[in-house]
Amino acid sequence: MDLGQVSRIAQLVQLAPDLVEGISQGKIKASISQLVRNKLPASWQAQQDMMKIDRR
Repeated sequence: MDLGQVSRIAQLVQLAPDLVEGISQGKIKASISQLVRNKLPASWQAQQDMMKIDRR
């Protein structure tokens, strides 16, 4: 594993908790490669907007 791969995977620690829960429960269809392919926004709201998640 090179530094670039580690850096991309390390982004996942900043993933919004409701997204982690939804992905782990299969309610949100997203793969690790989809998540690390693009830079994740730091804001949880922006992440939800990016994933088209309604928090209501």
